[in-house]
Amino acid sequence: MPSATSCAAAIVLARAGEIDAATRIEQRVGGGYPDQGWAAIAVATGKAGQSKQAEAIVTQAFERARALDNGYLTFGALRAVAEAQRALGLAEGVAETERLALKAALTGPDPKRHDYDLGRLADEQATAGDFEAALRTAGLIEEPQARASAMVELERAEAAAGKLDDAARLASTVDGPFRLRALTLLAWTQFKAGAADKAAATTASARAIVTATTDEHDKALDLAQIAALEAELGDAKAADADFAQARLPLAGLPDSARVDLAAAIGVALAAAGRTDDALALLPEAGDGFRHDGLLIETSLAQTRAGDRAGALAALEQVTDRPLQARMPEDLAGTLTQ
Repeated sequence: MPSATSCAAAIVLARAGEIDAATRIEQRVGGGYPDQGWAAIAVATGKAGQSKQAEAIVTQAFERARALDNGYLTFGALRAVAEAQRALGLAEGVAETERLALKAALTGPDPKRHDYDLGRLADEQATAGDFEAALRTAGLIEEPQARASAMVELERAEAAAGKLDDAARLASTVDGPFRLRALTLLAWTQFKAGAADKAAATTASARAIVTATTDEHDKALDLAQIAALEAELGDAKAADADFAQARLPLAGLPDSARVDLAAAIGVALAAAGRTDDALALLPEAGDGFRHDGLLIETSLAQTRAGDRAGALAALEQVTDRPLQARMPEDLAGTLTQ
């Protein structure tokens, strides 16, 4: 079993309170992934009332992570350690751990990887409620679209924390291809908060972006996002029509564009809870990271719907080749939500 998947299994067991079983797996896993598993074990140990032992485990994980000579693995391990430190109430260690994680994110050979890792760190800081740190981290992202994507995730965290006005202000700063995502997310959070009129106005702004799009491929991508929002807002008829229209260009696209569009539509269908329709697009989604991403997003949707068996079946189809793009705890999260 690949080390990333083994680590995911250990995280699942730790979160379920099966500390001994998780520990046995971690003792067998090589590379840099174990420190992510050990971080989860530390949290579980703390929840079991063994605070001193939990602190010792997370300290050891921190030392091992800091000693790794691999920017990618170092970053992932330190992120997991910081999350564990927060959960265990070890706030004094979080700043130093995140400082080293930030350094690891910026020292790898691939600039695109830098931006991706910075986005993940900003997302975790925002999820933990440290919005100022998240904004600082997101501001270090160089590539405009990657930075916009990080801002959308920060918007999501602010909305989840009930900071709707802050989320709306942040959404207004996002432009380019991610503006539609920012608006659909804002409309959904407004709707959930009972602000139906604001949600309708935001949805109209999002629809205007789709209307103005002339490229057939881009319009189909946008329609899939709008359809997912319409489904979430309860407008099934409009969602059906837009999903159907989004599919129309598939047959005439070259392979790479078809894979990209099919996966995007599938993810949107999964987000709308239409997991059977999402899985039906797998043959069109190639056999690489788009394919695996669709499976993971579908499994998350199935978990939210209470279909644990379906979620596990979807995960079993993940090839694991590009799983480095989704850290092991993401897989674990699918099984433990």
